Amino acid sequence: MSTRELDAKDPYILSRRVLEDGRVVRLHKMFGVNTRLSLASDEEDICYSQLYCYHDTAKAMEQALVWNGEGDPEGWYRHINTGRRRPDGDLSKEYIAR
Repeated sequence: MSTRELDAKDPYILSRRVLEDGRVVRLHKMFGVNTRLSLASDEEDICYSQLYCYHDTAKAMEQALVWNGEGDPEGWYRHINTGRRRPDGDLSKEYIAR
Protein backbone atom coordinates (compact mmCIF):
# COMPACT_ATOMS: atom_id res chain seq x y z
CA MET A 1 0.00 0.00 0.00
CA SER A 2 1.37 3.43 -0.92
CA THR A 3 1.79 6.29 1.54
CA ARG A 4 -0.89 8.18 -0.41
CA GLU A 5 -3.36 5.36 0.32
CA LEU A 6 -2.25 5.13 3.95
CA ASP A 7 -2.63 8.89 4.40
CA ALA A 8 -6.12 8.79 2.89
CA LYS A 9 -7.19 6.19 5.48
CA ASP A 10 -5.49 7.91 8.44
CA PRO A 11 -8.02 10.01 10.37
CA TYR A 12 -5.16 11.99 11.95
CA ILE A 13 -3.80 13.29 8.62
CA LEU A 14 -5.59 16.60 8.10
CA SER A 15 -3.84 17.52 4.87
CA ARG A 16 -1.18 16.26 2.49
CA ARG A 17 0.63 18.25 -0.18
CA VAL A 18 3.37 17.15 -2.57
CA LEU A 19 5.92 19.86 -3.28
CA GLU A 20 7.36 20.42 -6.77
CA ASP A 21 10.55 18.57 -5.80
CA GLY A 22 8.58 15.51 -4.64
CA ARG A 23 8.80 16.09 -0.87
CA VAL A 24 5.56 15.70 1.07
CA VAL A 25 4.16 18.12 3.65
CA ARG A 26 1.56 16.63 5.98
CA LEU A 27 -0.53 18.14 8.73
CA HIS A 28 -1.24 15.73 11.58
CA LYS A 29 -3.87 16.04 14.32
CA MET A 30 -2.30 15.42 17.71
CA PHE A 31 -3.72 15.42 21.25
CA GLY A 32 -6.05 18.23 22.27
CA VAL A 33 -5.63 21.31 20.08
CA ASN A 34 -2.09 20.43 18.99
CA THR A 35 -1.12 19.74 15.40
CA ARG A 36 2.15 18.73 13.78
CA LEU A 37 3.57 19.68 10.41
CA SER A 38 5.85 17.05 8.88
CA LEU A 39 8.13 16.92 5.86
CA ALA A 40 9.09 13.66 4.16
CA SER A 41 11.75 13.32 1.46
CA ASP A 42 9.36 11.77 -1.08
CA GLU A 43 5.97 10.09 -1.43
CA GLU A 44 7.22 6.64 -0.46
CA ASP A 45 9.18 7.72 2.63
CA ILE A 46 7.38 6.71 5.82
CA CYS A 47 9.89 8.63 7.95
CA TYR A 48 9.79 12.40 8.39
CA SER A 49 12.88 14.54 7.92
CA GLN A 50 11.33 17.49 9.81
CA LEU A 51 8.62 17.70 12.48
CA TYR A 52 7.15 20.98 13.79
CA CYS A 53 4.57 21.19 16.61
CA TYR A 54 1.84 23.83 16.80
CA HIS A 55 -0.67 24.92 19.45
CA ASP A 56 -2.41 27.15 16.87
CA THR A 57 -4.23 24.86 14.43
CA ALA A 58 -5.13 27.72 12.09
CA LYS A 59 -1.46 28.74 11.81
CA ALA A 60 -0.45 25.11 11.20
CA MET A 61 -3.09 24.75 8.47
CA GLU A 62 -1.91 27.96 6.83
CA GLN A 63 1.70 26.80 6.86
CA ALA A 64 0.72 23.36 5.49
CA LEU A 65 -0.65 25.23 2.46
CA VAL A 66 2.09 27.82 1.91
CA TRP A 67 5.38 26.44 3.28
CA ASN A 68 7.77 25.44 0.48
CA GLY A 69 9.84 23.06 2.62
CA GLU A 70 12.82 25.44 2.84
CA GLY A 71 13.96 26.87 6.17
CA ASP A 72 11.34 26.73 8.89
CA PRO A 73 7.62 27.31 8.58
CA GLU A 74 6.19 30.08 10.78
CA GLY A 75 4.42 29.86 14.12
CA TRP A 76 5.61 26.52 15.54
CA TYR A 77 6.53 26.09 19.20
CA ARG A 78 8.65 22.91 19.05
CA HIS A 79 10.98 21.42 16.42
CA ILE A 80 11.28 17.78 17.37
CA ASN A 81 14.43 17.04 15.34
CA THR A 82 16.62 19.65 17.04
CA GLY A 83 14.93 20.32 20.39
CA ARG A 84 14.42 23.95 19.45
CA ARG A 85 11.51 25.71 21.14
CA ARG A 86 9.76 28.96 20.26
CA PRO A 87 7.34 30.09 22.97
CA ASP A 88 4.22 31.47 21.30
CA GLY A 89 5.80 30.66 17.92
CA ASP A 90 8.11 33.66 18.35
CA LEU A 91 11.51 33.38 16.62
CA SER A 92 13.04 35.98 18.96
CA LYS A 93 12.33 33.68 21.95
CA GLU A 94 13.92 30.55 20.43
CA TYR A 95 16.01 28.31 22.68
CA ILE A 96 17.17 24.69 22.66
CA ALA A 97 15.64 22.39 25.27
CA ARG A 98 18.15 20.07 26.89
